Formats: sequence, structure tokens, C-alpha cells
Amino acid sequence: MKINITTKAQYSIKRLEEFNKLIEKSIELKSQDSFCIYATGSYGRLEASKHSDLDLFFLSNQENGKFSKIAKALIDSDIIKASRKMKLPEFSGDGAYLEIHNLKDIYSELGSRKDDYNNFFTARMLLLLESRAVYNNDGYEAMLKTTIDKYYKDFHEHEKSFKPVFLVNDVIRFWRTMCLNYEHNRHRKFEDKKMSKEEVAEKKNEAHIKNLKLKFSRKLTCYSFLLSVLYANKVLKQGDILEIIKQTPLQRLESLKIANPHIAKDISNLISLYFWFLERTQKEKSQLIDWINNSVNRDDAFNKSREFSKLIFKLMIDIGSDNENLMYFLV
Repeated sequence: MKINITTKAQYSIKRLEEFNKLIEKSIELKSQDSFCIYATGSYGRLEASKHSDLDLFFLSNQENGKFSKIAKALIDSDIIKASRKMKLPEFSGDGAYLEIHNLKDIYSELGSRKDDYNNFFTARMLLLLESRAVYNNDGYEAMLKTTIDKYYKDFHEHEKSFKPVFLVNDVIRFWRTMCLNYEHNRHRKFEDKKMSKEEVAEKKNEAHIKNLKLKFSRKLTCYSFLLSVLYANKVLKQGDILEIIKQTPLQRLESLKIANPHIAKDISNLISLYFWFLERTQKEKSQLIDWINNSVNRDDAFNKSREFSKLIFKLMIDIGSDNENLMYFLV
């Protein structure tokens, strides 16, 4: 199977539109004018397959910061029915992550201890780095712009020299937090001493898959943005950041490849490795487990992930050398 990213994007958009048509019939959703839903993950990156989960986030912009529990229950019901009608995989965590975040809370806790604890950090970062509107596109667009503005509080005082250091640091923090969360969750899985050898083997294979996804898709989500910001080498206004945000990670790489022939070969190699990752991992779960359980496949996969990381590092150095003022803040 050869990956055709255009076909994948078309498939992703078609499925999102199909989902949108189903949930727009929801009477409860129609009554919510300060509410939007966006997809992240493979659908947000427009590279979904028939095996992909639909990862959803909910944002509310209600003034009082409260959302009726009954309204939320009715919305959840309509969303789950739509998902099942489309034969999508069940929502992870038994629907535990189908929670509504209020923008006022997200902004008031930006950078605080509660930011990550309340999942505000993840909701905000995925909104900026790999999201697509699923419901209320106008509200989604407005929330995107408002979120960018929060990182640009000091722009008017430094219009000729402004660097989006706050935003860049938050993206780096997001990448490091995902790495730490992976390690924490991986070790927790093996604390239960009552697990059988078969259960332990399955948990290990699941951890390998999550590690691989972390080292490819999660890493590309963060670093495609950082590379784009570094390459700009100019004062980036809010509109410039919005343009980068609206691109998928792969579109950001393609833009860099066209703009700079000097790094075109490395970008092509990076994209090829990413296509290899998609080709190998977009399988039904049991097939994916069998594949990663084979030590030859596993070693090859993680060797390629190291190649992928080295290329990103090389590109960061090559591109960053032309933008030393911002690169300085990454150290």
C-alpha cells in the first residue's frame, strides 16, 4: 500500500463533513451559539484512514463560564449516535474526554499549574497545532484568533522586533509534556503484578505503538510549526501565525520545501519517512499489535524513528542558523 496524502486529505474532509451533517441535526447543538467542536489527531491532520479514531474537543465561550449538564448529556448522546452511525471506533476512555472547556478558563490559566492538570493546555495546543472545525466553523475561527491574541499581548509595544517566544515556549513545553506523560503512563501499566504474561506482552506492544506515534505524528505536529516559525525570519504578526496554524503538519513541510531549495532534499526524506510510518501504522488494532510484536519490525520502526528525529534536528539547526535571535530562545 502506497500512501497518497491527497487521497487521505479528501477522505478525512469527506468523513468530517459527513459527521458535521449528522450532528447539525441535533436540536440541543442548534441552541448553542457560543460553542464549537473541533477534531484533532489524524482527522485534524487530514491523514485519517478507516481505522482512525475521531478525537474531539469542545470549546464554549459562554460569558458565565457554565454549561448545563443536561445540555451536555444530550449533546454527547447525539455525537455518540452520529459516530456509531458512521461506524467510527468508540471514543477512548469510554467517552471520558468528551468534556467542555470554557475559553475564559483556558486563558486565565495559561501557563499556570492548573493549565495541564485541567487539560486546558492540551486543548489549546491541539487547537493551534492540528485541528479542524467539526461544528460551528465561525465560532472555531474566532476562538483561534482570540487564542493567538493571548500570545501577542506585548506585540503593540514591540511591532518592529516582536518574537513569538511565549507561543514557541508553549509548543516546546507541549512536546516535552507529551514525552513525560508517555513515560508516566508506560510505567503505570506494569504496576499490576496480577497480570498474566500475555497481558504484559500486549501492554508492552501497546506502549511500543504509542511510542512510535509520539516519535512520528506527535513530534511532527510540534516541530513542523517550530520549523515554520524559525524559517520566517521576520516579525510574525497574528495573521502570519494563523496561516501557519491552518496548514497541516505535512503542508507546513511542503511549504518549507518549496520556499527553500537548500533544505528540499532533507524535507523530502522527512516526508518519505512519515509516509512509511502512516503506511505501517494505519491498520486494524490486532494487525498493528502483531506487526509491532515482531522484533525485526520493531527494530526497523525505531531505527526509522531515530532517522526521523535526526532529520528534524538537522533542519532546526539549518533553518535556525538564519534566525539566531529566535533560536536563542529555544536553548
